[in-house]
Amino acid sequence: MDKIANNGQIRAMEVRDIPEVMKIESEQGVSSWTAPKFESALRAGDSGVVIESDDSLIGFILVKTISGVCEILTIGVSPDVRRQGIGVVLLEYVLRDVDEAILEVRRSNAAAIGLYERMGFTECGVRKGYYNNGGEDAIVMKKSASSRT
Repeated sequence: MDKIANNGQIRAMEVRDIPEVMKIESEQGVSSWTAPKFESALRAGDSGVVIESDDSLIGFILVKTISGVCEILTIGVSPDVRRQGIGVVLLEYVLRDVDEAILEVRRSNAAAIGLYERMGFTECGVRKGYYNNGGEDAIVMKKSASSRT
């Protein structure tokens, strides 16, 4: 476990974390991630990281990394600690040893898009009607090692 700001600890996500991860996920609004989907991803070898503070989870990220390319599958931060750098810590942690990263983000999620742009991600495409809940478009963003912050 690594220490982070606010007396938090960062560590690998485990199946036992899924109930708390789902609580944060549900507080983000519309999501296609379910507890069985998280469990399946972890069992399939995808990597998750959580941040704990005072014995509760305050943030998580789940990624799939293949041949130096990291796909950010989902990320979430508890509403109580948003805009305190938790998302940055999670992203920096999973991006430290990859050549490239890619993600999709809802077109309407201005806060997340702003975070990703500050982290060096740039728009590289659009997936029309990507999100099932309402058919919202996804902005595809990527970051290469040369654009690390």
